[in-house]
Amino acid sequence: MTNRDRLNELANSKKYYLDISNENNISKIRNADCNEEIIVMIQNDNNIITNVKWFGNGCSIMKASAEALSNSIINKNINDATKLLEEYNKYIQGIINEIIPELEVFEILRTHKSRIKCSKIVSDAMINNLRGQYD
Repeated sequence: MTNRDRLNELANSKKYYLDISNENNISKIRNADCNEEIIVMIQNDNNIITNVKWFGNGCSIMKASAEALSNSIINKNINDATKLLEEYNKYIQGIINEIIPELEVFEILRTHKSRIKCSKIVSDAMINNLRGQYD
C-alpha cells in the first residue's frame, strides 16, 4: 500500500470522530488559510490517555492526521504523548529528520509545504488539550 493510499484510508476512517453534542474539555483550532477547523477531546485516567475524539471540517490531510495522531497517542501517558506530538510538528516542518515509524506516511508533507498547516492544526489542538487549554 502506498503512502497516498494509506492517507486516503485514514482520511475516510471515523474511528476517533467526535460527537460534540455533550462534551467538555475540548480544544478547538481554526486554520483561516483554508477554512479548516478541528475540535479535539482527550480523556485520561491517571495521566494515561484512554480516549481521543475529534470533530472537524477539512481536507483529507487534516482528517488523516486526526486519525493517525489519535491512534498514536492512545494508551500513552500525557507527557509522552505531548512529546510525540511536538516531535511530529518538528518533523513535518523539516526541523528534525527522525520520524515516529507509525507516522511516516506524513513524510510527503515535508515536500508539500502548503499542506503542513493541514496536519499541524490537529497536532496543535491535541497539544493544547493535553496542556489543559480548552475552549
